[in-house]
Amino acid sequence: EFQSVANDEKTTKLTAVFNAVLWDDLEYSGVATLVSRSFYPIGKFSSPADIKPEDWTTPAVDAQFLAFGNTRVNGGRISIEARLWDLKNTQNREISSASKRYGSEETEEGARLIAHQFADAIVELIGGGIHGVALTKIAFVSDRTGSKELYVMDYDGNDPHALTGYKSIVLTPAWSPDGEKIA
Repeated sequence: EFQSVANDEKTTKLTAVFNAVLWDDLEYSGVATLVSRSFYPIGKFSSPADIKPEDWTTPAVDAQFLAFGNTRVNGGRISIEARLWDLKNTQNREISSASKRYGSEETEEGARLIAHQFADAIVELIGGGIHGVALTKIAFVSDRTGSKELYVMDYDGNDPHALTGYKSIVLTPAWSPDGEKIA
């Protein structure tokens, strides 16, 4: 659970979006089993000083990794200080390649984007180099406007939007090998 530094409504809302998307991404990944929130210790989890590894490694919880951090909204941007700890490694808990500051626009889409980025970093680390799919886009054809048009959405079904407006027939979209273009 990431926690907002400020208690304003906007930061709280964007933090909730980030938490929900990160949870879903990790759950969908298939490389992590998430500890039920009902087992979380009581307290804050926004900085390393707040974390007591022994609370997370009890037989009831038995967590190996812990993702935590805090969010800030300032100047039209959301910033997330994200940390990933290996709780079983007592010498060097912090996994530095995933632990960093992520930032984006101060919107729900921005919070979703950085949650996807952090989730993919976690999946790659604990999945042994497997690339995460949280930043994947899906191309599809829909006739919701009366004619078949090309749409793109996030892998989890969010943010579907039209790429064409031909008012004709669009069929069989295909991504370029580099994933940057679509035909």
